[in-house]
Amino acid sequence: MKRFLININTGVSTLIVLLLIFYATLSPNPFHLSESTKLFPGADKIVHLIMFMTLTISALFDYSKKTFPHHLKIKITTALIAGCIVIGGLIEILQEFLTASRSGNFLDFYADIAGILIGLLLYKFFIEKYIREVLKSNRKRNTK
Repeated sequence: MKRFLININTGVSTLIVLLLIFYATLSPNPFHLSESTKLFPGADKIVHLIMFMTLTISALFDYSKKTFPHHLKIKITTALIAGCIVIGGLIEILQEFLTASRSGNFLDFYADIAGILIGLLLYKFFIEKYIREVLKSNRKRNTK
């Protein structure tokens, strides 16, 4: 699995996550749940949080692969985070004006932002170190 993630072209994982988010948020019933299926209140907010946390981690991962062995630059990281926030807002606007079965919601947008911030913190404090070790070992293996 490590090799797959390292060898996949830069940007592909983020593009896949982004396409899945657009499908999940703009489709009338993306998970084909019946009308009688009731999730707990606020379940959609948790889904938004997880989707945007995943998007953020994926974008930071792709950027790390591109810039290794250098660390993430603050300007680029800020631009990636701002881009994720814009995507969250755009999705809420699209839900409001382009779908009949969905509506834009500020609470969903706030959940998106919370997911982005959690993704950033998880990446910076836990995932980045692991990714750098994997990239370093992959680089050593390729130079032999």
